[in-house]
Amino acid sequence: MIELTNDLKSEFSIAYVSAIAHAGGYFVQLPNRMRDGDGVDIEIFQRGGGGVVRGPRLDLQLKATAKVPETDPFFIDLPLKNYTELISVDHQVPRILVVMQVPEDRADWATASPEQLVLRQCAWWLSLRGANDSQNDATQRVWVAKKNVFSMTALEAIMTKIRLGGFP
Repeated sequence: MIELTNDLKSEFSIAYVSAIAHAGGYFVQLPNRMRDGDGVDIEIFQRGGGGVVRGPRLDLQLKATAKVPETDPFFIDLPLKNYTELISVDHQVPRILVVMQVPEDRADWATASPEQLVLRQCAWWLSLRGANDSQNDATQRVWVAKKNVFSMTALEAIMTKIRLGGFP
């Protein structure tokens, strides 16, 4: 049952990111499952557009949990493989980590009515590009600021940086 719940949390985080991206005017693509070994769970992109980078792209590594500490910033222990992929400066397409908090009770994850669709809890983002190599064997603790809510406003700011040739 735990495996099923973890898989559902993962899929819910994809739905959350997709909703934010689409509402912000971006497209999403789920990489071929064979690419999951590359640490990319979802890609966000824009067709055309001006700037230094036409058609900016962003790769995301997603993590979902029902337990986000009260502290700000909060920590998450990433598998070393994911951490190593996220700190690399060798990727042409920028990468970020998105941590999704879902309610403990799956019945509270979403509600729908004729007026609104509500996806509950929140996701936060973090760029680890250029961070130090880990000295650990299995996991690396990273700290995520709660001000970095993964929202349409945040996504637009990230994509604008990319469009101008920068990194989040």
